[in-house]
Amino acid sequence: MEAITKHSTETYHSIYSMYFDRVYSFLYMKCRDSEDARDLAQETFLKLWQNMVKVKEGKELNFLYTIASNLFIDKKRREKVNQTYLSNHVSDYEREHPEFCYLTKEYGIKVQSCISSMPTNIREVFVKNKIEKMTYAEIAVEYGLSVKAIEKRMGHALRAFKLVQPRNVA
Repeated sequence: MEAITKHSTETYHSIYSMYFDRVYSFLYMKCRDSEDARDLAQETFLKLWQNMVKVKEGKELNFLYTIASNLFIDKKRREKVNQTYLSNHVSDYEREHPEFCYLTKEYGIKVQSCISSMPTNIREVFVKNKIEKMTYAEIAVEYGLSVKAIEKRMGHALRAFKLVQPRNVA
């Protein structure tokens, strides 16, 4: 099978019209939220557009399902980071304070944005260490890298988070 060599609008529109509903349904079954499913489906097709020359003809649907599934997993990981932060760092009294609620939401948006903006290799190492509680050595084995390379990636991730410091609630 040959890769799609034409990065044409017609080819893209044809694939979009054939498969959008299937990808949307697949994502809706996973997240049970129509807005999230539609957003993730649109992001999936954006990735298809960006990578059309790499996709082999006849393998478009496999590519779309793989991308959609990965985007869904990334979204769930970001949500888990936010939830973990809130459950570990907030007392019941603070949760009821209106200003705290506003600042927490604002900070959560910044954290999500920070994680989303990380390059994939750095984001994956960060999630595996901070969310999945894997050690640097375990991550290094999984990716076939040295522990030093994993430490360097975590350093990049942690420096990105230093830019997203929460304001104090008075």
